[in-house]
Amino acid sequence: MKAEDVLCATSKDGTVVLTGNKTDKIIFVGSNFSASVDQGAIVNSLSLSISENKYGLVALAVSTKRFHGKEYPENVSFLLPAARGFASAFVDLENPWVSPSDCLAQILYIDYEHFLQVKVGEEIFSSSRKSLSSGVRRVDVTELCKYLAGDIKLEELEAAAIEHVAEESAQAQLAKAKAEIERKDREYWDYITAATEKYNKVAKENKLLQERIEARDLELSRLRPSHKAAVDLANALSKDWQWCLRTETVVALANFSRIIGIDFSRHK
Repeated sequence: MKAEDVLCATSKDGTVVLTGNKTDKIIFVGSNFSASVDQGAIVNSLSLSISENKYGLVALAVSTKRFHGKEYPENVSFLLPAARGFASAFVDLENPWVSPSDCLAQILYIDYEHFLQVKVGEEIFSSSRKSLSSGVRRVDVTELCKYLAGDIKLEELEAAAIEHVAEESAQAQLAKAKAEIERKDREYWDYITAATEKYNKVAKENKLLQERIEARDLELSRLRPSHKAAVDLANALSKDWQWCLRTETVVALANFSRIIGIDFSRHK
């Protein structure tokens, strides 16, 4: 299958628009040219901006159900040459881009992800955003396309891979720091919640205690005049020694003493 079977290219000056059938979807993998969409975008069409006297490629896949009578779509990948000379820019839909023998390029589809992989000697570079096999180095897809197009050298590609690893390490550290901040934030709010609940409990207990004190004070204020009158009467009666010697009076005073809590014997 050729790209021209599922894609249409329209160009004007330095812009090329790639369009699929209305039922097909274009999955953009990457290019060394500026594109209207990001890596992994699934669209019906996309645009490329190609500078004058520039040569390169565009990597993409097309999800289509137009062939073999399949119920579900199949993904077809393409590496397509793109360039701009004195005429308008173009993307060659008839002849696929063929990588040099010293840098073999391939579009892979693994775990629902399309990505570009390039083998240079014994080294393997990949634009996959997912976990990589041992020995495979992650590089931004634009850098891979630049290398394939001859815009950068192997040393620059390796440097880009090192920088990408450093960036991933920094992102991992940032994610770890963010998780630690979130953990401490949860601990802080748990402490605040517990402290607030404890404060509210103590405040409620204090309120109940204050209400009991106020009720007691109110009761005492009601009893104080009667208590004072009783004390005054007892003091007056205790001054009459002869009256106090009467048996019935002594008994009455003893009973009265128990009631109001005054010991009349101290007046003898």
